[in-house]
Amino acid sequence: MLRALLAVIVCLALTGCWMSEHRIFGEGDWAHVNLTGKYKREAANGDDEASVVLTTQPNGLIVGVGIDLKEDQTQHTAMGLVPIQGGSGKYFLAVDRSDPKDTGDVYFIAHLTDDNELDMFMPDCEGTAPVQGMTVEKSNLTEIVSRAFTTKAAVMAAALQAEKFLSASHVIGIVPFGRLVPDDGSDDGGK
Repeated sequence: MLRALLAVIVCLALTGCWMSEHRIFGEGDWAHVNLTGKYKREAANGDDEASVVLTTQPNGLIVGVGIDLKEDQTQHTAMGLVPIQGGSGKYFLAVDRSDPKDTGDVYFIAHLTDDNELDMFMPDCEGTAPVQGMTVEKSNLTEIVSRAFTTKAAVMAAALQAEKFLSASHVIGIVPFGRLVPDDGSDDGGK
């Protein structure tokens, strides 16, 4: 019981959001990671949520078309992976570009494993140390604290903090909010 409670506390500590009002990153920033292929999108509990086909475009943007297994709906996504400056090369700043009408961005942290799985993590907004080029915004309605970035340097500094935290040893494992696992057609996701 105590272990389950601690796991919930750790997961809650990782919720939040990083954003920018204006698009800070563009085509020249994408990592050009070839993730083209069929994947299963897994929830944090390991359940399959969707079947996803990813296509890495020539500009490096990754476009996904997925079928939600629970609601039988098609979902379209687009994201750019930006290498974290000073990082290991296995963690990326994931920039959501799913809505072409958006003028700003939402950021996540992505970890590309040796098995070509892509783990997605929510940044720890309240735990993000202040850096120049970042403001703290608090919603009066929800009490959610977010970080708004105005410069690449600020986002990269925060992303490097997140990579160092995520790659460090922890008593309780940090669980991604979602995972893309290559789908070879077998029931176990190719593992």
